[in-house]
Amino acid sequence: MAASIDEGCPICGGPIPERARGSRHGHPPKTCSEACRKVRASRREQERYARVRQSSAWKETRAAYIVKLKQRMDSDPEFALIFRAEAAARTREWNARIRSIDPARHEQMKAEKRAERAAWRQRLESDPGAWEAHKAACRAWYAGLTDAERDRIFYAPRRIRLTRG
Repeated sequence: MAASIDEGCPICGGPIPERARGSRHGHPPKTCSEACRKVRASRREQERYARVRQSSAWKETRAAYIVKLKQRMDSDPEFALIFRAEAAARTREWNARIRSIDPARHEQMKAEKRAERAAWRQRLESDPGAWEAHKAACRAWYAGLTDAERDRIFYAPRRIRLTRG
């Protein structure tokens, strides 16, 4: 993986510039620019993750982290709210990026999610006890909403759709 300075940038193949005479401390640059450095660092991290992700040590560490995170979210509602909001924002950004970069993949993922959800609903409806329990839980959730939450979830989107079109 190590490329000499004579071979050029491992990302784009361009020449790696010489450092200024006064700044020769540390390791020499491995790429031609900051953009290529970021791509190289990203690739190296992907390779490292691919090596360790199936190891038992990684799985144990990840499981311990998940348990600790769940405990903190259970004990600190404010942290849970912030954590979920940030996770939703990251998911929205990722989704928008996939939609713009590869629309076909985005449509494929949507279709897979729809099929998975339809199979889940089919399994739920095939068991009358589970179906009744699900409906009761949904009714309890809806009954527990405040007027502001009900308006935000159900009525505001409808008003927005009607004003747009």
